[in-house]
Amino acid sequence: MDEKGEFILSPDCLLEIMNYVITDCKSKDKNVKNDSSSFGDLIHFVLAHEFFLELLEVHYKRLYDDLEMAIACKIIKLLIELRLNKISSGMECCWSSYLESVREKSPFNLELSLGYHKEKRNHTNVCVSIKGISTDLANTEALKLFDNISTEDLSDICSKNPNLRILAFEGSKIHGSFSDITPHCENLEEVRIRLNPRSGVAQYRSLAKLPNLKTFIITGVQESGSQLLFFNDLRTWSRPKSLQPLTLTIEDSLSDESQPITFATFDSLRYLHINEPYRYNDWYNSKLNVLIKSEYDLSETSEDSTSIKEYLATITLGKYVKVKFNRCKEELVLKIHQESDISKMGSLSKLPNLSRLVVHNKCSYLDYPNTLAEFLRSMKPNGSFGLKSCKINYGIIDKLESIELSKIESIRFLACHQYSWCSTKFLSQLSNLQHLKINVRREWINGNSLEVIVNLLTACQVTASIMTEELSITLKKNEKEMEILFSYNSFKADILAPLSQISGFDSLKIAGGALTGYLNPVFKAFATSNLTTINEIDLSELDKPRFEDIIEVAEIKTIKKLTCSISDFTGIEKLANLNKLEDLSVFGKGNLSPLFIKLAERDSIHRFQCSKELDPEEVINVSKIGSLKHLNCKFLDVENLKSLSALANSSIEELIVTSYHSFSLKNLFAAFSKCNASRLQQLEVIGKALDFTEIAEVSKIKGLKKLLGFFDSNGAQLLDRLINLEHLEINVLNVVALKSLPRLQKLEIKNEIGLLECKHLVELEKLESLKCSLCKDPGIEVLAKMKNLKELIIYRAEDSLCRLYRAFGLGSESKLRELHIPIRYSEEIREISKIKSLTVLDINYEGICDNLSDLGQLNELKSLRIAAKCSVDSDSLLPIIQFCQKLDCVTLEFIRGLKVAVKFVSKANTILKSIRDPLLQKPLQLTLCETSVFPKFHVEDIDDSYLNVFYSYDTEYPDEILDFMSDGAESDDSDSYDVDWYY
Repeated sequence: MDEKGEFILSPDCLLEIMNYVITDCKSKDKNVKNDSSSFGDLIHFVLAHEFFLELLEVHYKRLYDDLEMAIACKIIKLLIELRLNKISSGMECCWSSYLESVREKSPFNLELSLGYHKEKRNHTNVCVSIKGISTDLANTEALKLFDNISTEDLSDICSKNPNLRILAFEGSKIHGSFSDITPHCENLEEVRIRLNPRSGVAQYRSLAKLPNLKTFIITGVQESGSQLLFFNDLRTWSRPKSLQPLTLTIEDSLSDESQPITFATFDSLRYLHINEPYRYNDWYNSKLNVLIKSEYDLSETSEDSTSIKEYLATITLGKYVKVKFNRCKEELVLKIHQESDISKMGSLSKLPNLSRLVVHNKCSYLDYPNTLAEFLRSMKPNGSFGLKSCKINYGIIDKLESIELSKIESIRFLACHQYSWCSTKFLSQLSNLQHLKINVRREWINGNSLEVIVNLLTACQVTASIMTEELSITLKKNEKEMEILFSYNSFKADILAPLSQISGFDSLKIAGGALTGYLNPVFKAFATSNLTTINEIDLSELDKPRFEDIIEVAEIKTIKKLTCSISDFTGIEKLANLNKLEDLSVFGKGNLSPLFIKLAERDSIHRFQCSKELDPEEVINVSKIGSLKHLNCKFLDVENLKSLSALANSSIEELIVTSYHSFSLKNLFAAFSKCNASRLQQLEVIGKALDFTEIAEVSKIKGLKKLLGFFDSNGAQLLDRLINLEHLEINVLNVVALKSLPRLQKLEIKNEIGLLECKHLVELEKLESLKCSLCKDPGIEVLAKMKNLKELIIYRAEDSLCRLYRAFGLGSESKLRELHIPIRYSEEIREISKIKSLTVLDINYEGICDNLSDLGQLNELKSLRIAAKCSVDSDSLLPIIQFCQKLDCVTLEFIRGLKVAVKFVSKANTILKSIRDPLLQKPLQLTLCETSVFPKFHVEDIDDSYLNVFYSYDTEYPDEILDFMSDGAESDDSDSYDVDWYY
């Protein structure tokens, strides 16, 4: 003992005691991992004196490092307890100093949660949790207070803990004004509040102005019973625009699914998600709560004089219903189940900016058959609200639903499944309908239903597609095309004759199979209709009918182009009666001589293509058609010199020959080379590589301007004889021969080329267009030295072409106007943006680039096409529209699942109105192509004097079509349809 009678222990003794405490902590529970929770006694021991802390740090370094955060957490708890219980301690200064040193050495974030005692509401539970920034390890301490906390106490706690990041009020009562707290907790990043029954949130208003706040969550609004008070208080909240945006998230979990749900439809509402999980294991007797989540943008809240009741919407959630609203997409999505009743959810029409409605209904029937009709009744236009797009997936709708849909006059885009034609007819009353896709499942087409189809196709302003089990009919008014696809060979197509009453389309395509002979009444109807303007018919994908089965097509006198696939050519000569026919393609086998003889008498056809091999007689007869300029065919006998001579003396200017045989085409080419009267200017050979002897004859055709085909290396050297050649497609580059072609302007090289070939190409000084594929070979940027190159098309490239584009960009005398290329790297975009001479840019987008906006530097750009194979940030294209003010057309093509942002069209329209004068410049043509059954169309009004938008959508993926056509019941695991439905 010392002089004062105090018992003094040496450091060695203290270490022995500490060692005993550590051993005891480790031995308490062998099954528990030795984390900080096992060392509570040790932590209490070392906090008794600062010297004990020093001993632990020096002699048990590893253990100390493991417990440092736990010690800090315990100290914070003790300091808070001292403050709130108004107790002083001699260790308070030591603990505070230690905390400061820990914060500097091992930074951590602090979370403080204040909750009420379950049994004694005037008592408060405090939970302290800290998490290391680098280690991500959490430690938690809890304490109970016998009174509520004042804002003065809370301010002191906040000021002494500048690393406080999360503050939660779990139903506890705080005495005082929260405005006293905010100056001391500016580092807060997250606030969570559990609302007390019958209370508002006016007291928390100042928290919304915390500068670093990122997350603000309030729970218990629906259970509090004070929704009106809550949302009325919320209107007074605001967040300065100078601070980062802040979203208020309101979350609730209701055990009573019948309890009405009330929320505010302020303009600041960003999201609303309501999810009652489907109880597919009811025999477990488990209780799953209704989950509600809404988000409000506090930067957009504003107080006005409108009664709060005007903003409130109250719904009674139907059983197993899921609701998802996204204000950015202007879309409400409902997912319903067989037992769902959504008739009391009409107040959802008050959602701000609601323009799109999607209903997922995988049920074959509903327990409440009128529930959807009653819900749709609430969607009728009202004031500023007007639904623009409606898509009802999977399940069918009947007469009542169709009547209610027909009353939503604002609808522009509609996709749904109809039960019958009787219910379908009401949809033609939609006067603003632009895009329509319907599937009539339960009823076959008959004579009466054709009136419904005609009315719908006529009423729809842009694209309408009507599908049944038997066929589908699509009318595209912008493209002036009608397509008819038969599903069954047993369909009697004659009932489609009333389609001739529809005007405004020039092209008709019919595919699939129909009963023999039943198409003739349809063609006859078109032939006799005063409304017919058809100039192109494509029957190439019909199930090879006999000509007599489509013979009436020969009576449609307006036809200029006809493509057909025929199994029996008997009577085909009647096609010569089409006195306006200019382009004819025939696929199948049979004798074409009668047709050629009649066509020669008419002398009006310009192009002819066939898949069969023409025999000598047919060759002679086709040669007699004086108007024929373009012929695409195969030859049965290339040894018959008489027929070949007749062809060479004909008016043919372009000949496309397809040959997969090994026999030589020398005689064919010789016939043309020996004929001084030959008019042949363009020759293309498909399927056969020409040998030396064949090229030798080709090289003698003096008037040849275009030659496309494959040649061996020996024959390529003879090409220098073709002094009139302007366009050449070749697989082997022979620069010596090509240099001797004084008029060569366009060159297509099928084989990959590298540095050596590129150097040779530079020698072709008059070349204006080059198509090629580039291998991985340093130095290919030498291509930029081509003096007169105006068009460059690169099919494939094995490596980045940055250097090539950089060379073009640096070339002050570059004449490059058109560039068609694959893109995989941001660096390529950066260099392309410096080629100021570009007017046409066509990109196959194969890799994600973060700088597409750089293309806005191309001031001369008039046409842009991007075919995207991977994700594109469409907003990055807006600067291109803004700064490339000479743009005439933009085409964006997307593979499955990819699309432009919902607001892209609206933003483009706004930009164009700010920079263009419609009196001096025509509107920009924007074409959006998607592989989709029914895409997400823009719903905003746009000014067509600045912007014209065209949609091209289709899908080659059977599962997408099957989803739309599905009539199956909802799966038990309803969440499998949309994995991120709620979160």
